[in-house]
Amino acid sequence: MVPYPISVPAEPEGAADRGPPLISVIFTIIRRRKWAIIGAMAFGLAAALVVTLLMTRQYRAMAVLEIQRESASFVDTEGSAPQSSRILDQEYYETQFGLLETKALASRIATDLKLPDDEKFFKLFGVKRADDWFSNGVPTAEAPSRSERLRIAAGILLAHFDTDPKRMSHLVKISFTSPDATFSKRVIDTWSADFIKVTLERRMDATSYARNFLERRLRQLRVA
Repeated sequence: MVPYPISVPAEPEGAADRGPPLISVIFTIIRRRKWAIIGAMAFGLAAALVVTLLMTRQYRAMAVLEIQRESASFVDTEGSAPQSSRILDQEYYETQFGLLETKALASRIATDLKLPDDEKFFKLFGVKRADDWFSNGVPTAEAPSRSERLRIAAGILLAHFDTDPKRMSHLVKISFTSPDATFSKRVIDTWSADFIKVTLERRMDATSYARNFLERRLRQLRVA
C-alpha cells in the first residue's frame, strides 16, 4: 500500500530566526531584574513622599454666589434690534463671570484688606526683596510706590483666584488658595462682599442715569 502524502505548510522565510515573541522577552527581563525594578519603584515612592511632606500646604476657601438677571432697561433707543432672551442672558452671565476676575475688583479687595502695606502678605507669597520693602511693618525708601505695591498685590490675588460657573444655573463657585487658611477665608469673604457692592453700585448708577434721562425728556416735551 502506498502511503498517502501529508502536506506540511512551509514556514515563512526567516521565521526560524525571529526568536521568541516580544512579550516573552519583556517578561523575562522583568523576572531577571525584578529586584532592581522594585527598588526603583520604592525609591520613587519615598522621594515623592518626602517632596510632598516638604511642600508648603495650600488652603482653599470657597463661596457660592447667585447672580440674578437685571431687569429690562428703562431706556429703549430707536433702531435697536431685538435679541432673543437666551442670547441676552448668556451675554449677561458671561459678563458677570468676567467682572469677578477684573483687576479693578482685585485692586479694590487689596485696598480693603490693606495688602499694599502688609509685609506678611508679600512674604506669604514669596515676593522677592519683600524683606527690603518694610522695616517694622513700615515701607522703606527702597520699596516700590504704594500704587505699584497695590498693582502687585492685585496680581497675586488674581493668580490664586478661580471661578467655576455651574451649568444650567445662576450660581458660580469662587475660590482662593493660599498657604494660610485664615487669609484665604478673609479674601474670599471680601471678594464676595465687594462683588455684591460693585453690582449694586452699578445698578444704582444705571437707575440714576435713567431717571436723569427721563427728566430731560420731560423738560424737552414741556418746552415743545
